[in-house]
Amino acid sequence: MVQFCGEGRTLVCNSPKLTMPKTSEAQTDHDRLFKELLTTFFNEAEVQVFQAEIGKLEETEREGVMQIVTSWMEQGMEQGLQQGLQQGLQQGLQQERSLILRLLARRVGELPETMQAQVAGLSIEQLEELGEALLDFVGLADLETWLAGQR
Repeated sequence: MVQFCGEGRTLVCNSPKLTMPKTSEAQTDHDRLFKELLTTFFNEAEVQVFQAEIGKLEETEREGVMQIVTSWMEQGMEQGLQQGLQQGLQQGLQQERSLILRLLARRVGELPETMQAQVAGLSIEQLEELGEALLDFVGLADLETWLAGQR
């Protein structure tokens, strides 16, 4: 059993002995990656305490704990990456909407709030189509006709 506590975070592992294939070069890379991942989530003092506790285990138990913790950290990083990607896509969509609204205002004049809301509700594909179509608009009526065709 391994217990590690640090700043409100606790790691408890009651796992059976797990084995992991090991070569010296692969293990060195694994150890380096593991330390990088660990320092992402814990401060240096916590990492040292964790490493000291891990050092007290038998080799196979240590490998098992490291494998489990690495897996948890990789899952956390993957979730963070997915959240960042989703936020980036949302920001990109908002920027595209903003650009289309500015282009429309230059092309056909100031848009009524109802039309601005309609444009804001368009999908990314519809925004791209509108971005091309607005090049042919000469007045607000063209936008009204285009929006009516999207319903």
